[in-house]
Amino acid sequence: MIPTVQEPKKLTEFPMDACCFCRAGTRSWTKIAARPLGEQVACCQGCAKTHKVAEVPSKDEWFKAERDRDRERRRRAGVRV
Repeated sequence: MIPTVQEPKKLTEFPMDACCFCRAGTRSWTKIAARPLGEQVACCQGCAKTHKVAEVPSKDEWFKAERDRDRERRRRAGVRV
C-alpha cells in the first residue's frame, strides 16, 4: 500500500491531476517518506491500495510518461508533433 495525502481544500479550484498508474483524475498525492515534498506524484486511492511504493515512478518519469501520452494522442488526432 502506498501512503497518500489529499490536496488542501484551497487547491480544489484547480483541475485534478492524473493518477500515475491509471490516469484517473485525483486530488491524492503520494506521501513517501524517502521522497522530498516536490518529488511526490498523484496517486488515486484505488491504486494506492493495490500498488507498492517501489512501483511509484519518480516525478521525472511521471512527467515524461504524461508528455509521451500527450504527444501520442496528438499524433493520432493528426496534429503535427
